[in-house]
Amino acid sequence: MKNPRISVCVPIYGRPQRTCRVIDSLRRQTINNFQVYLIGDGCPQWQSMLDDESGFIQEIIKEEEVKGNEWVAINLTENHGGFGYHIRNLMKELADGEFLCFIDNDDWIKPNHLEFYLSEIEGSNLDFVYYNVWNNALGVLRNAQLSMGMIGHAELCLRTEFYKSIPNQGSHYGHDWAMIETMKEMTFKHKKSSSHDWTYRVMGTPAKREENID
Repeated sequence: MKNPRISVCVPIYGRPQRTCRVIDSLRRQTINNFQVYLIGDGCPQWQSMLDDESGFIQEIIKEEEVKGNEWVAINLTENHGGFGYHIRNLMKELADGEFLCFIDNDDWIKPNHLEFYLSEIEGSNLDFVYYNVWNNALGVLRNAQLSMGMIGHAELCLRTEFYKSIPNQGSHYGHDWAMIETMKEMTFKHKKSSSHDWTYRVMGTPAKREENID
């Protein structure tokens, strides 16, 4: 695909029902001309979905192509563990979009998520913008801050060219903050979104269940 506005990285391991939910939420986006990488980390459940005789994943890929979106669905031959670090590192080779964001396969996004994440970085000279997210486990809005425990991959929209310049991260716990701390040291061209709204829900174990979300 030539010049997609944004690439989306979805590392996949386990949780097949939630994987279907995040796929559905990506299909409902208010914009087109985006690229999605659905990458299983040697995940047997995801392989079963790819091998499904009904071919529903392939049908989704064809439907999205008609809309002007490129979807790639693959499963790595081995599991790398480490909270999807290997797949996020792979995006430095795979992403073609001008910008990049990450969605975990057990989370959920609103239909305007990609539009919202692009709204303050597209047309700017910023290397990354970070946003608030909803923490479903605690039932609160997480006020994103550039400090450990207050931000992760979910909050980020990055310029892909900048992301490719960041050193690869390892499998240790807290690798997301290690990456963001490195980003903060590498560039002053970043900001927090001026909006207090959220479009990304970190699911976890919900404090209270909501219709059509859990």
